[in-house]
Amino acid sequence: MEYTVNQQNIQKYAERLTNDLCRMFFVNKAFISGPEILSFNPVNQLNLLIVKNIFLNWQKEALKLKSPYFDYEDEGVKQALKTFMNKLSNHIKVYRYDFEPLVTKSICDFILLSAAPQDFFTKEVEALASPKVPVTLLKEFSKYIRVNKFVMEQVVAEIEASGYTETFGGETIRFVMKSLNENPDKIEAADAALKGLLEQLPADVTDFVCMPKPLVTRPAFLDQPKPEPEKEPEYVPVTKPVFEKEEPAPEPFFVAPEPEIVPEPVAEIEPEPVAEIEVASEPVAEVEEVVEVNSVWEEPAAETEIEAIQVPSVEAQSEERKLKPVVLHKIYGDVDFAGFELGLDAFMRDLDHVDAKLFQARHDVERL
Repeated sequence: MEYTVNQQNIQKYAERLTNDLCRMFFVNKAFISGPEILSFNPVNQLNLLIVKNIFLNWQKEALKLKSPYFDYEDEGVKQALKTFMNKLSNHIKVYRYDFEPLVTKSICDFILLSAAPQDFFTKEVEALASPKVPVTLLKEFSKYIRVNKFVMEQVVAEIEASGYTETFGGETIRFVMKSLNENPDKIEAADAALKGLLEQLPADVTDFVCMPKPLVTRPAFLDQPKPEPEKEPEYVPVTKPVFEKEEPAPEPFFVAPEPEIVPEPVAEIEPEPVAEIEVASEPVAEVEEVVEVNSVWEEPAAETEIEAIQVPSVEAQSEERKLKPVVLHKIYGDVDFAGFELGLDAFMRDLDHVDAKLFQARHDVERL
């Protein structure tokens, strides 16, 4: 089965839980011993994985002791080295700053072992192979596995049945995949395996590993009963009604002619005669000639000439205003010029006033 592992969420969860666990344990302690590691957490699988990681690191450190100048295959050297390693295993002492990375890695391993065993065992075999993996090392490794333990047991059995004492890493991984594919019912549920860990820091398994939905081999709708087809309405033939043909009415023997309509004559309306309106002719008084005043825009005349110009008298101007209505009456007939005469009279007065002002201004300019 394929998995989608969210390594980032697993790492963050492991770091938070490690911080909580180590803060409570190292309240009044500076280091942790071997027996204390086995009882560090209520979840026994987590404690064993911590020891497993110490064991793997220890194996790597032991390889550094080998030198090309000595025979490490000698039986006496092997026995002495084994005694030395056993002696060291009884004197484990890890300080907090070295222990916290071990706890973080062990929590990540525990989540993968429970939720994605394929990824977990593949990584562990790759770490053990150099490039071959001894069967004795696989047996030693299987001591620290409790969840899905059947995988390593079957792998060791397969290798021993083939007569080999060691195998390459790729061959070992093939045995791991075979064990998982042949025993899907033996794989433990992730929720049950991680229950004790998730109670300490609540989380959901789907936050770490997403498993694809199982394929549907047969759609559910195929098993549903088919609906009964609707009954078609019975066809009832309808007899076409036969209508009796209407016989045309008999034509009359004699048809009276229609009377002619003669339009009535319309009386002509003679227009009424319009009475002629006699317009009384009034004598028109002779209009005295008015001396025109030179415009202010014309070239100024000599001072003697300006003094000789005479402005029309007030009586002459008044007489002129009286004659204007008579002239208008002669031209336009009987028209009511009462309002017009009043406005015209006011306009003429204003015009006379302006002319007088212009004349005075011109006279003042000539004097200057």
